[in-house]
Amino acid sequence: MTLPKTLYHYCSVTAFYNIVSERKLRLSDHTTTNDSLEGKLFLRSLSKQYELHPEYKNAIDFIINNHQTLLNKPAYIGCFSEECDSLSQWRGYADDCTGFCIGFDPIKFNAKHEDVLEDATLHELGIWQVHYLDEHFRGLEDLFTPLLAFLDKQLAVNDDIEIIKARVESFNSEFSHAALAYKHASFRSEREWRLIFKPSSPHPKRLSYQSGNRSLGLGFSVSNNRIKQYLQLSFDYQTITEVWLGSKNATGVDVTKQFLIQNHFDNAEVNTSKTPYR
Repeated sequence: MTLPKTLYHYCSVTAFYNIVSERKLRLSDHTTTNDSLEGKLFLRSLSKQYELHPEYKNAIDFIINNHQTLLNKPAYIGCFSEECDSLSQWRGYADDCTGFCIGFDPIKFNAKHEDVLEDATLHELGIWQVHYLDEHFRGLEDLFTPLLAFLDKQLAVNDDIEIIKARVESFNSEFSHAALAYKHASFRSEREWRLIFKPSSPHPKRLSYQSGNRSLGLGFSVSNNRIKQYLQLSFDYQTITEVWLGSKNATGVDVTKQFLIQNHFDNAEVNTSKTPYR
């Protein structure tokens, strides 16, 4: 899938101020999103393989158990949309249209795209288009065909469990990012893309990641009587290309432009929402 020219991030006035002034974007712990099925739909689709291939119960058990282990490790995501002026997202993610929508050039994140992620490791930053599944999990069956074909052949000719384990572990590594790129069909209107980062160690003493001019660092905040962890992703001055003000945003276009210029985002275009919501 080709990356869109621009991906949009809806946020509050406070978040916008911090993103622009610090030139950093937060990637949140995937367990704190508004989706109660976060990361679980992919696993449930794996479970459907029992019905399709009951003869491989032991192998499927191994895949699912290993995948659960991977899902229990920390993962951090940044959420974006292809839509720059979506009323539902203004209301849901930008403080009921009082906030901002930031347009980013996704190429500038220097993230591995899903089409070329096969050579990536778990501790690399990936960018994925979100796929939406109904209750029957239609759309995932083909992902499992290569693995099941391999298991079919291996089980027929030998009983070397180590060979089979190695292939299964490779399968899980390849799709560990993908597990976080599937959501329920009720979120389809968001047309979401995600930056996804999974540390190579589940409990590093100090988490940091450097690639060229981009860096990731671990941070903490307090919300709802709970300490939460997140990653801060730095980006350069060409990364923000557009800024949209919500229909109830009180900042004004002129102040927004001056704020962007003051923080060296001179080329960012500023627009106001066309949504007549108040």
